Amino acid sequence: MSFKDRDHHARYRKLVRGIFIFPIIAILGFLDLIPNARMVAWGSLAIFVVSLIVLYVSFGGKDDK
Repeated sequence: MSFKDRDHHARYRKLVRGIFIFPIIAILGFLDLIPNARMVAWGSLAIFVVSLIVLYVSFGGKDDK
């Protein structure tokens, strides 16, 4: 596996991790279970949407190895 392939896979894993984590943070924020709930929730929701767009534009929805 070349450096370029490892870098590509690392970016893919980071995006997928964000897609799973940020909606959870957004839901907890909207339910007022974490401090600064509204601002954190809206920011997490925005990051989630941007991550989805980047995933499908850059990777086509899958990791090409």
